[in-house]
Amino acid sequence: MVEAGRYVSRNVYVGVKQNLSGGTQTQVQLDITRRFRAQATLATGNNPATVQGNALQSNDSSIGLSYQFEY
Repeated sequence: MVEAGRYVSRNVYVGVKQNLSGGTQTQVQLDITRRFRAQATLATGNNPATVQGNALQSNDSSIGLSYQFEY
């Protein structure tokens, strides 16, 4: 797997991951506060997907919030 990314502004990180089978993930991370952040990941390419009803859902795409505490 190859991964690259950088902060495009003070609190916004954009990154890309590519695995050996050709699948690509794009990640955007927004630092809301020092410990609280929002993350979104979009998967494209040869990533596994499932069909649920009439919708195709990728198993690698996600959106979420995280809280980090270091002690």
